[in-house]
Amino acid sequence: SLFSSLLLPLKVHLRNQLTSIIMVLSDLLWLAATGLLIYLSFVDPLIYIQYRLYVLLFSVLLTAPWIVRLYQLRPRLEIIWTALKGSFPYASSELLLVSMKRIDVLMVALMLDHLAIGIYAPAVGIINAFMLLLDSVPSVMIPVLSKSFSQDIAKGWFEARRFVLVQAVFGLALTVALWAGMGLIG
Repeated sequence: SLFSSLLLPLKVHLRNQLTSIIMVLSDLLWLAATGLLIYLSFVDPLIYIQYRLYVLLFSVLLTAPWIVRLYQLRPRLEIIWTALKGSFPYASSELLLVSMKRIDVLMVALMLDHLAIGIYAPAVGIINAFMLLLDSVPSVMIPVLSKSFSQDIAKGWFEARRFVLVQAVFGLALTVALWAGMGLIG
C-alpha cells in the first residue's frame, strides 16, 4: 500500500503510462527474485515473503525521491495529521483485504504438504484473476474522481455514480461467472 500511495500523484495527474512502467519494473524485479529463489531451491514460504518485502522496500526507496522531486512535495504536518486520522478505516480494511487474500495459501503451505498447496494455490489464482476487474477499477477511478471533484463537484458526483454502476456491473458479472462455473469445480 505504501508503494501504491507513492504512485498516487502520478495517477491523479493521469500519467498512467509512467505509473505502469514503474509498477512493471517492480513486478519484474519481484519475478526475478522469485525465479532466483526457486533456482536456489528455497522452499520456505517465509523467505519468499521476506524477499517480496525487500523488493517493495527497494521500489519505494528508488521511486520516492523521484516523485518528491517531480511534484515538489513538501511535508505539511497539519495535512499529514488530518490524513492519518481520516485514513484509519480505509487502511485497516485494506490491510485485512490484502492479508486475507494471501493468508490462506500461506496457511495451507505451512500446515499441509506440498501436494495440497499445489492443488489449492491455482484455485486461489483463478479466483484472484476473476477479482482483477473489481480490484483494478478503484485504482483507476479514485484518481479520476479526485480530479473531477477538485474541478467540478457536479461532474465529480456524476463520475462517482458511474463508478458505483461499473462496480455493480462487474460484481454481478463475476457472480454470474462463478455461479455458472460451479459445475466445473468437481
